[in-house]
Amino acid sequence: MRASILEALKRERAAELEARVDLVEHALGKFVFSHTGMSLNDAFAYFDKDSNAALEKSEIKYILNQIDTEYTEEELQLLMWRYDADRS
Repeated sequence: MRASILEALKRERAAELEARVDLVEHALGKFVFSHTGMSLNDAFAYFDKDSNAALEKSEIKYILNQIDTEYTEEELQLLMWRYDADRS
């Protein structure tokens, strides 16, 4: 019984975290599109300053800070993984 309750809480927390990341991603997409007309994938390629075809955490932070979006390190990591296929 206790294990099932803990699993349910983990699933709930994961869903809440994903929802917060969705909000950060939405704010980012809205800003990028309104200022550049680019999709998020195109924008991430544009902001990929070191042109290594992978996004660095610092590059994502730069974008989010430009739009004054609040985020936690955990949310940032999940967002990064959405756009950095090799999760480097």
